[in-house]
Amino acid sequence: MIRDPDHSPILTAAAAVLAPVMFVMSIILLWRGHNLPGGGFIGGLTAAGAVLLHAFGNGPEASLKLLANPIRWMVVGSAMAGLAAVAGWVVEGVFFAGVWLPEFSLPGLGTIHLGSFLPFDIGIYLAVTGFVVHCARALDEDYERSDAEERRDKEEES
Repeated sequence: MIRDPDHSPILTAAAAVLAPVMFVMSIILLWRGHNLPGGGFIGGLTAAGAVLLHAFGNGPEASLKLLANPIRWMVVGSAMAGLAAVAGWVVEGVFFAGVWLPEFSLPGLGTIHLGSFLPFDIGIYLAVTGFVVHCARALDEDYERSDAEERRDKEEES
């Protein structure tokens, strides 16, 4: 692989170490958010930061391997959050009401409390991650140019 002389080897090395740590931290923020501060929004921002740090360190093409279609993430996340919000209306008769599953325990994890807030937070996580990555890519001239070229090629094939 030919390296772009504008890429910093220090940033590449730092991204290789920090991006996975940021992604794990985003999952922790997501998981803790349905009962404590955190949740889908800040977890999604952290995950998007990990993808963008990876892209800054390795070039924009590298982020395409991590998150190929951010618009799909936005759509799936919004649908998931919307369905979780409607679940309270269906079960409790109140939009956005929390619907809780019976508690259960897992060895090593203790008692688990799952409810409609977790799918809502996961949906927000996906939507925010997709939105931030899509906006960052839209600011990149090369990404826009390659996207326009790809659309033109598809039109020519049709």
